[in-house]
Amino acid sequence: MKFVLILILLGATNTIAQKDVSISFDLNPTDSLAEELEIDVFKFYISSVSLQFEDGSSYQESNSYHLINKADSNSQLILLNSVPNKPIAQISFTLGTDSLANVSGAIGGDLDPILGMYWAWNSGYINFKLEGKKGAQTFEFHIGGYNGVEATAKTFSYSTDADQEIKINIDPLAFLNQIDLTTTHSLMIPGAEAVLLTDNYQNMISIE
Repeated sequence: MKFVLILILLGATNTIAQKDVSISFDLNPTDSLAEELEIDVFKFYISSVSLQFEDGSSYQESNSYHLINKADSNSQLILLNSVPNKPIAQISFTLGTDSLANVSGAIGGDLDPILGMYWAWNSGYINFKLEGKKGAQTFEFHIGGYNGVEATAKTFSYSTDADQEIKINIDPLAFLNQIDLTTTHSLMIPGAEAVLLTDNYQNMISIE
């Protein structure tokens, strides 16, 4: 089961035609264990999207916060405006939100608390939310935390020779396969355990 994040880049000049930025979800099982997996809620933040070009320059998206939601097709569209028309060498992004967003109170857009990713009691954002059932075992993981050693946002960088379209695969099964769900099947608060679970992101993410 893969969720595919696709970024289509718009050129700063007319040499690159405008295209939609789309994020599509591929729900076809990728192995036998995926047949036992039922996803009820899958949301996560992608932020601080940046591109590095072969000439050493870079592009940083402003106000870069995107809530990706399996249940909302509108959330599956990302647009990067006025990207320089240069060969891209690397893409970087953060899975989660930075400390600034967490201490700025109620914010609109994809950071609006009404979207269900804000802990009012904890004054911070849930960076990654995954709920469902694997076999007979239900699971519920709400991973967040931004303060000091409890920070759960993680930044990733990948080399790419893509020109206009970059595909990033997000596989929740790869996240769950690293967890013994018979002993750990629910986490709803920040802390050391949440930080440890962010190590599972690495195997969950791949780029085409």
